[in-house]
Amino acid sequence: MKSNYIFEWLDVLVTITLNPSKTDFPLVPQQQIDLLDKTIATQKQTWKTLFKSEIYAVKNQEQMQLLLRRYHSDFIVLLDQAHENYIVSSQHPTSLHPVVGVIVNILEELLAFIEGRYGKFLALDQRVPVTYLERSKEEIRKGLDRLKKKLFDRLTDKILKGIVYDTLYRFTDGFQRPVTFGEVIYYKDLVKDLDEISSLKSETDLYKSLNEVLVYRNFNKKAYLNYFTGRIARKVNMLQTAQDRLDQLLLSNKEFNQMLRKPGVALNPHYTDIEKVVGNWFSNEIGYLQSRYPWEVTPLPAYQLSEKEHEAKKTKTKLDLNTDQIALLLRALVDTKTVAFTSVNEVFKMVTPFLSSKKKEDISWNSMRRSTYAAEDRDKHAATAVLEKMILVIKNY
Repeated sequence: MKSNYIFEWLDVLVTITLNPSKTDFPLVPQQQIDLLDKTIATQKQTWKTLFKSEIYAVKNQEQMQLLLRRYHSDFIVLLDQAHENYIVSSQHPTSLHPVVGVIVNILEELLAFIEGRYGKFLALDQRVPVTYLERSKEEIRKGLDRLKKKLFDRLTDKILKGIVYDTLYRFTDGFQRPVTFGEVIYYKDLVKDLDEISSLKSETDLYKSLNEVLVYRNFNKKAYLNYFTGRIARKVNMLQTAQDRLDQLLLSNKEFNQMLRKPGVALNPHYTDIEKVVGNWFSNEIGYLQSRYPWEVTPLPAYQLSEKEHEAKKTKTKLDLNTDQIALLLRALVDTKTVAFTSVNEVFKMVTPFLSSKKKEDISWNSMRRSTYAAEDRDKHAATAVLEKMILVIKNY
């Protein structure tokens, strides 16, 4: 590890050269100010490059942790001093005042780099200094003000909007308890993630991405957990049969399990993770349906074909699609209420004896049922291609 302190000049700038209590700003010649400004602009990238090189040169994880924690602590102290220099110099502005502002920005960027890239190496349970906390809260507040119009005002779901926005804004509104680095970094990262999805045009995409961000960041607020499971429950309870409700639960559970999670983060470190709470909820609901309505949710036993079904087998209509693609088309007919059935499974049971796919003579309705809540993109494309072809033909009639 290098023994030289690569930020020695930056340290001197903050503590002496650009410190109004150590340097008489009005006496500094303009030529020297211009040279200082130009040197800082050049040195800015050099500092970042040297800093990254020093970090990457460390092979031992324990040494890297010590190095990052030391720099993080040093930068916070320097930032506090630089911010104080900026406030004092603003009372009697000279040409040095903007230069002090540049130094403040550089230190904030260095801190953001450490917290964003190497947050796991920091002492996240350590209490943050008051001045650093106030600047962080102001940064988050500004981010929320931008997001209000870009994201929150576009959401028609007032409950979700209220839960997320109020939680974030309350963090910036003052505290009666100590705040840790882990909390500050969590809120900064969450605001950054929300800003990244705010450019999505469709509200449907925006809503989906918002929930993905909240699950990824382990937004384990009880109000959100109740909202998340409640929304799924309402969707499930709209269905008529236990089998359809079970299918929807399994589909929602599959979608939830496929969502990404960031290890080691949580809105509330003292509460259970969202993955465990929601996962247990799914297990309980699925188990309840299976135990209460076993005759509806288990596959039907094998049976002998009736005379009518034997006749149907001889006169099957063969479709130039596979089973999954046929299932998608049939489900779309039910979901759009084109056919007068309330249950997708009812349609599958009734239609499958009269159909065959391009690969199978006999189609299993139960296999078709399972495929609709695990549809692959290629099957979706094939099904929509058939519909588009039919539209063109109909237009030419």
